Amino acid sequence: MLTDYREVDWKGLATAARAAIEQTVPKSIGLFIADDAVDVMDVMHVSTETGGPFNNEPTFESRVRSTLSQLSMKDMRAGITRISDSAPGIHINTPMDGKRPPLGSLILSLKFIRGTQMIDYLTSATIGLFGAPTLVATVEGLKHVQTVGKMPRFLREWLNSQFGVVYGTDCTVLAIERTFSV
Repeated sequence: MLTDYREVDWKGLATAARAAIEQTVPKSIGLFIADDAVDVMDVMHVSTETGGPFNNEPTFESRVRSTLSQLSMKDMRAGITRISDSAPGIHINTPMDGKRPPLGSLILSLKFIRGTQMIDYLTSATIGLFGAPTLVATVEGLKHVQTVGKMPRFLREWLNSQFGVVYGTDCTVLAIERTFSV
C-alpha cells in the first residue's frame, strides 16, 4: 500500500500527541513532528544556540551517509530498508510517484527551554507518548537507552487512519539527540 505523504495529517498527529502529555508537562515544552528532511535535520542534530551542528560529534548526515553506503541496489528496490546491524533507527522510504510505503519510524521532537526541564519531564513525556521512558536509571546514573513500550491508542488510530495499515502494539523508543534553546 502506498500513501501520498502530502495528504498525511501531520498536524492531527501533533495535536493528538500534545493532548497525550498535556497534563504532565508544562505548555512551554514544544512538541513537533518531523515530516520532511529539514525537520529531521533540525530534530536530529542542529543546536538551537548556534544554528549549527554540535562540535566533535558525528552529524546526522554523516551517520545517514555511512548507513546508505552499505545498501545494495536490491535493498533500494525493496522500498523500505532497515539496516539493523549498523543503524537500528534509520529507515529509508523510497518515493514512487510522490507516494511512499507506510511509515517505518516516527521522529518526534520535544523542545525544552531549559536543560533542567529535560531531566524533570522527559520520562513522563515519553511514557505518555510511547508507553516507555527513554531515560533509565543504571549503575552509572541516568542514561538514554532504547526501550520497548506499548503504542498508545491515539498513535495506533492515527497510523491506521493515515496509512491504512494495522501496526503492532509494541513500539521502540529511543532518544537520539539533545538540543537546548536559550
